[in-house]
Amino acid sequence: MRVAHDAGQRGGEGRLVFSSRYGEVALTVDLLIGLAKKEKLSPTAFSLSVHNALAGLLSIYRKNRLPHTAIAAGEESFCAGLMEAAAMLLEDSTTPVLLVHYDEPLPEFYRPYVDDSVPSLALALVLEAAPPQNEAHLDFGFCTRELCIVRDDTDPALGFIRFLAKNEKEWSWSDADRNWWCRRNAA
Repeated sequence: MRVAHDAGQRGGEGRLVFSSRYGEVALTVDLLIGLAKKEKLSPTAFSLSVHNALAGLLSIYRKNRLPHTAIAAGEESFCAGLMEAAAMLLEDSTTPVLLVHYDEPLPEFYRPYVDDSVPSLALALVLEAAPPQNEAHLDFGFCTRELCIVRDDTDPALGFIRFLAKNEKEWSWSDADRNWWCRRNAA
């Protein structure tokens, strides 16, 4: 919620896309442990454990009645969220889209069952149509693994942050099936 708040009013009146690999799984684990101990469950904790809870809370806080989407697509969650936000902007370029991506490692209970490492991070990006005088624009896409070159095997959101912060010309991230990319082009 903090990064969404820090994105400011530019994203406050727009559509929302939240993406996360695991969502609020830590709250869910706490609820399950409570159930196993036959403890009373908190309705608030339960309502915050669902995947779209943060998008709903932000909509309520900002009195934003525009659509919001919550995406969980495994290790491709950031990429899928970015594509959803870009598609929303293509559909209506007059209304900005706020993309919020957040993740943290799975609770200890689940770690023996996964072989990936997920960094703790939260990122908010406001996507809006560029004014005509803008000198650059971004192109997004993905292709099947056989047609693409693997360039970056770090966490996709961390790689994208580096792409933006270092003003790099291209970002690319691959999983077992696809390569996701974004290129910065001169207008």
